[in-house]
Amino acid sequence: MNTRATTSDEDENESFMPVDTVVGRATRVFRAGFSGSLALLIVGMVLIVTRKQSLPSHLVPLDEIVPGLIEGSAAPFVTLGILTMILTPVISTVTICLTFLQQGDRRYARLSAVVVLILILSISLSLR
Repeated sequence: MNTRATTSDEDENESFMPVDTVVGRATRVFRAGFSGSLALLIVGMVLIVTRKQSLPSHLVPLDEIVPGLIEGSAAPFVTLGILTMILTPVISTVTICLTFLQQGDRRYARLSAVVVLILILSISLSLR
């Protein structure tokens, strides 16, 4: 007895990656991104406390991050932590889009690409 509900014979013959693959890849990206972000923020907070620096009130400009990291300033670590946290959902959505493309599911790949564009547009508008 077949316990799997299907709507047609085509459903049984479709080749696709299991949903677990999409979820697993997205979860790994989220876990790595937020762990990296947390590590950068912790380093920044430790530097603030140990070097008696003030908590940054704004993000460090991108061209000043590397020199600030070399100096051991807390603000660039905090900035990178925040940027990593902001970009993690975008990278996860790109990963989902690429996974759908890999499995040949163009409809969901297009929908994911639209979500990526919306995220990028939202981030771009918020940084102005």
